[in-house]
Order: sequence, then C-alpha cells, then structure tokens
Amino acid sequence: MFQNKKVSVFYDKYPVTKGHLLFVPKKNDIEHVCEAYKLAFYCGEQWIIEGKMDGFNIGQNIGKAAGQSIMWPHVHFIPRHNGDCEPKTHNGVRRSHPKGDYKNYY
Repeated sequence: MFQNKKVSVFYDKYPVTKGHLLFVPKKNDIEHVCEAYKLAFYCGEQWIIEGKMDGFNIGQNIGKAAGQSIMWPHVHFIPRHNGDCEPKTHNGVRRSHPKGDYKNYY
C-alpha cells in the first residue's frame, strides 16, 4: 500500500475491522519500530481530521503468548468508528484480558 525508507504498510490479511493495516519496520531495531508507530499515529490523526474514522487503536502482539503469529515486529492499526462495538467493550485494551489483575504491576 505504501512504503518509505524505514516502514512498509500493508492491509492485514485477517482484518478485525475494515481498513486494518500493518505498519512493518524494514529492520528489527528500536529506531525502525518507533518509526512504524510514529507513522501509524500520524496517519490516524490525519484520517480523523479528514473524517475517515472517529478513532483508532495501535499496538503490537509480541511473542506467541501475546498472539504474535508472524515473528517480525509490526504495528497493527485498527480504525474505529462511533458505535462499532458493544457498550461493555468500549474500554479498549482493558477488556482484552477480562480476568486480569490490574492492581499488580511489574
């Protein structure tokens, strides 16, 4: 879909919403991963301004225990629209682990 010197952007093969994108760093290092996040954030902000979406989620699954299936860093960009989920799930990532003990920290 798009690429620059540090990041390639693709449509996700198994999207969770219409427009689900993957921002893939060209190198597996902190500089390139940060560029992927920066580009995802910038695109999301612009697309909100343009009225293409109401919000977005960005994030990574790191390691098999977290659901990573392709063992190369990549940032998921998930467009969100008002009313696109059930009311009880509007808390974003807090509902991704419903039995989590949110009072304990590392």
